[in-house]
Amino acid sequence: MAQVKTYLFATFFAGLASVSMAMPAFAVPTDVRDTKAAVTFNVSDFAEKPVQFVQSAISASKAKSIARRAVPGGEVVDISRKGNRYTVRMIRKDGRVVDIVIDARTGRVLN
Repeated sequence: MAQVKTYLFATFFAGLASVSMAMPAFAVPTDVRDTKAAVTFNVSDFAEKPVQFVQSAISASKAKSIARRAVPGGEVVDISRKGNRYTVRMIRKDGRVVDIVIDARTGRVLN
């Protein structure tokens, strides 16, 4: 029984693949309600496009490394995020406490 289901499943999708290859374009008939609107598009317009992912924000560890580059030799004490900004509190070599503000989307030092 499982072999029959697998065969039917594979045959169904093989049939879909052959149909999509045989019909490279679809069209909306012009005899629909609005005779002025006829839309044609190619399947390849949608199937071949690469998907691009946009990184929404940098990580906290990336913000720490950016702050360390901004204050060489400094030690990270605290990090917090509010909205689109990281605030990294550091102690410099001379003992002074500094706050480095970093844009969470771009990683750019804002102060």
